[in-house]
Amino acid sequence: MVKREIKRQLQRYGTYLEPFELLLLIGIFVIPIMTLFNLTPQYGSPDVPPDNVLGVSTDGHVRIQDIGGSHEFITNERLLGIDASSYHYYTTLINRESGIYAKPILQVTNPTDSDIEITFSVKYSVEQSSQIGILKDNTNYIIKDKEGFTFPRSFTVASGESAIFSIDVRNDVNINYSEELGLLILSR
Repeated sequence: MVKREIKRQLQRYGTYLEPFELLLLIGIFVIPIMTLFNLTPQYGSPDVPPDNVLGVSTDGHVRIQDIGGSHEFITNERLLGIDASSYHYYTTLINRESGIYAKPILQVTNPTDSDIEITFSVKYSVEQSSQIGILKDNTNYIIKDKEGFTFPRSFTVASGESAIFSIDVRNDVNINYSEELGLLILSR
């Protein structure tokens, strides 16, 4: 009796279920095939491999990171990203005796396939008698002299490499108050 009831129900509703069964059968075969085609690398030309294969891609932007840490003459370091290629670095140079002071401030990493140029320029500085420079590879590049004149400096960071930049502050007299310093950093 149960078999007869099942047969009767299948005859009655079978015409409505057949399209859904057909869609399910098609979906079982088509979806895995489409997935396989989407994961296969597509080469435009045989001698030029694609830039993005199976989710692997190269980062197109330089990474500039604040090193931070504490030092006897520098406080309140802030690195603000304006866009992908420009940054503002702000800090407070606290009162200090005459002398030369240096501290690593930024690490620049170039993950791109080409060399990049990093340019440092003084955005503002309150103190006029301090000489401010950027240290790279133990060489001091002056970006503001003791008279207050500024000199933008550019550095090249090779592809796949990282460079550490330090700030170098020199003054001939004791500085008895804190001063604000702002740098503009551009990457091209």
